Amino acid sequence: MLHPLPERLGAEVDRLGAAVLRIVLAGQVADRLRSGMQMFRSAHGAPSALVAAGGVAANQAIRDVMARVAFEVDTTLVVPPAELCTDNGAMIAWAGAERLALGLTDGLDSPPHARWPLSEVTAVSGPSPVRSAGPVHQDTGT
Repeated sequence: MLHPLPERLGAEVDRLGAAVLRIVLAGQVADRLRSGMQMFRSAHGAPSALVAAGGVAANQAIRDVMARVAFEVDTTLVVPPAELCTDNGAMIAWAGAERLALGLTDGLDSPPHARWPLSEVTAVSGPSPVRSAGPVHQDTGT
């Protein structure tokens, strides 16, 4: 028969368990991201950037992992400010601001895209024109 832990010890076990889980998950994210970056490099050459948005980009621990992997593969991590990453409306507006700053517009007859394949997205090179608002974080390894 298992006996319950004293309350103080139980809370400490919970805290340590959560810390271990965060470390394991960060390692998994890093491994998957490295694999994905290698697959991209094999198929398309060196990536010009690693881009993240939404809830994933709102998580600071995941941002740190993405920054480390971006640094390892010698590319830039591009993410909107964290406070915009949890609101889909803000993310859509940010994407629109990026497109508009690049001179990319669509007419009112443009069809909606629930999923927009990357092969159909207009390729643009160079830095983000909305950089002054702070969407780019490049880990310098320090």
